[in-house]
Amino acid sequence: MNNNDVLVSIIVPVYNAENYLPKCLDSLIAQTLSAIEIICVNDGSVDNSLKILEEYAKKDSRIFVVNQQNKGVSSARNVGLELAKGEFVGFVDSDDWIDCDYYEKLYNYAKEYNSEMSACSILRHRKHNKKFFIKYDKVAYYTEPSEIVQVAKIPQWNYTVNKIYKLTSLKSLNVTFPEGKLFEDVYWSPRVVSQLKGLVTVPSITYHYRATAGSIVDRSSKKHREDLEWAILQSVNFLEQNNIKIMNKCSIGAKTYIKILGAKLFTIEHFYPKNTLYKLFGFIPFLTIEEKQ
Repeated sequence: MNNNDVLVSIIVPVYNAENYLPKCLDSLIAQTLSAIEIICVNDGSVDNSLKILEEYAKKDSRIFVVNQQNKGVSSARNVGLELAKGEFVGFVDSDDWIDCDYYEKLYNYAKEYNSEMSACSILRHRKHNKKFFIKYDKVAYYTEPSEIVQVAKIPQWNYTVNKIYKLTSLKSLNVTFPEGKLFEDVYWSPRVVSQLKGLVTVPSITYHYRATAGSIVDRSSKKHREDLEWAILQSVNFLEQNNIKIMNKCSIGAKTYIKILGAKLFTIEHFYPKNTLYKLFGFIPFLTIEEKQ
């Protein structure tokens, strides 16, 4: 396939994903939009992920495998962006999957509305249940940055994976994923989504997000807390400095769980701008503290 024929570049960071990777790749090669390239960056996996990638690459010439030492998902995505040649670019995590007409619809609606982004719903799958994190029920086109940010559910949700982005415009922003940090999406998404021109929402297609145990790190770890606080502060400051309205009552921090003998007594949740909500047993609100600005 010539570079000029690639409509969408798909970047897939891969790390120890042997149990889920085949389903992810099957959903990509089955796309009804055939003019795609699939850039898989193996980030130092120590399981059979690289072997699986190489087997798939032999079967489909659209799959390009990069093998690197473990540097983290930010590095893998940055490498993918450097190599991407498509008109648009999208991200898929290696333990997730997408509908077969996913990229065809995202691309066609972006072109129809001359939009630099299009977005769809995200369905979270757990072992015994599933739930929409983001749900779009209609085709709608947005152009005002504050409106786009709110429609994308930023900064509460900062998903990169349920969208495609005009590649030349994205590269002109010169925004990279911060390497060595967790919650790279929280840092990256506000800077991109608020600055690209236009967002069109696309119903009837879904990004399927698999919630797996230990998919990031121990949520009680010091690095988890510090990186989350850093990313949220960076994002909120960026939006405020650029006069982009943030939704009040938007949850912007990790919940703190207070337990006694292993039982959840109450949780503490933080909301924009400076509100703190306490919930008894984790679901019964009993106290809200509003800090003065």
